[in-house]
Amino acid sequence: MKKSGFIEGAVIATLAIFFTKFIGIIYVIPFYNIVGTKGGALYGYAYNIYNLFLIISSAGIPLAISKLTSEYNALKKYKEKEYMFTITKKIIIVFSITSFLICFIFAPLIAKLIIGDVVGGNTIEDITFVIRCVSFAILVVPLLSISRGYLQGHGYISPASFSQVIEQIVRILVILVGSYCVLNILHLSLRTAIGIAVFGACAGAIVAYIYLANKMIIIKHKNIDNNDLKKQEKIIIIKKIVMYSIPFIITNIANSLYNSTDMILLIRGLNYLKFPASDIETISSVFTTWGNKLNTIVTSIATGLAISLVPSIAKSNAKKDFKDINDKFNKTIQVFIYIALPISIFMS
Repeated sequence: MKKSGFIEGAVIATLAIFFTKFIGIIYVIPFYNIVGTKGGALYGYAYNIYNLFLIISSAGIPLAISKLTSEYNALKKYKEKEYMFTITKKIIIVFSITSFLICFIFAPLIAKLIIGDVVGGNTIEDITFVIRCVSFAILVVPLLSISRGYLQGHGYISPASFSQVIEQIVRILVILVGSYCVLNILHLSLRTAIGIAVFGACAGAIVAYIYLANKMIIIKHKNIDNNDLKKQEKIIIIKKIVMYSIPFIITNIANSLYNSTDMILLIRGLNYLKFPASDIETISSVFTTWGNKLNTIVTSIATGLAISLVPSIAKSNAKKDFKDINDKFNKTIQVFIYIALPISIFMS
């Protein structure tokens, strides 16, 4: 594998994310033709809840791993790096299983919270079923995310970015082929079709994780150190993981809570205003599934830059190279001004 420089890594990561977001926009056209407005609303209910639980189980940790890996590599602290990755995997597994169980067990209560007293559209049983189908992805995606962070911290941006493309392609294939076969060949219910569609997140994550696991074998055989760390050193590493994760956790959870709260208030508000269930679900599907896909074009630029910027700055900071940090930060701001800002204005 070839390591990427800051600009090269930023370009690779941005292009990969842009491509995944672009096909994430395009696929909704055939998907809408397959499942319609009611199916789109049901899909949106499940995905908003899934995103919230996914963030709870792994928010901030992948970027924290990327930052710490880069920092420890720069300082040649290889045994600390390996311990950091091992303990983080254990933490992620515990959080993932806990989040999955909460999401799966309390799906009926979550479904009731989403639609309240709305009748005539998707039922509480429908929403419960699709939430449980998508909850399985919570067991896999966090592990996939920390594997990406570990590779990015070593400067291997390409395989981490390519795994996102693999994940998205597999997910979309499951969504489109699965929902079409269920409705048009097997002639099963819409609920089953959406259940298969949301399970695509789990299928895509599994394939991408297998790909990354093979790539990580190369790194795991390098710089291996069997010396035990002192208890105090282990505590410092765990504290760093927590402290590095907190800013990302706050931001990601806030965004997800805003989206989920908006969805619930929109449905409740329209029901309070006596809108028919068909209109409520039409508006809700535009809000949660179809319309907001356009925003991902701009956010893909920011995400791509962050993926390359965070480990690169951590490495420079570990070496006390503040001039390099300044240069990279300025280049990032220039990209936002000359690319992201015009795109935002054009879209609006």
